[in-house]
Amino acid sequence: MWRKVISSWKEWWETRQSGEMIYVVSGACTGCKRCTKVCRHHVLSTVSVDGKVYATACRQEHCSQCGKCIVCCPEKAIRLVKVVNNN
Repeated sequence: MWRKVISSWKEWWETRQSGEMIYVVSGACTGCKRCTKVCRHHVLSTVSVDGKVYATACRQEHCSQCGKCIVCCPEKAIRLVKVVNNN
């Protein structure tokens, strides 16, 4: 399984229709918690690793894929990805 980053709003809409998921790039996340505040379904939460705070998508099944977390992230650390199974 690998992840392809969705790069356009057209792809985002098609992905939303097919039930794909969001992905947090932990190396880019600064832990500002804006995404956790804007997510009405509480899909995103924060974890602390070695004193640094990161966002994580912990409840993917509740995600409505509204895109608010993607838009509010100042570091562009949250992305909509298409999961492809290469079996």
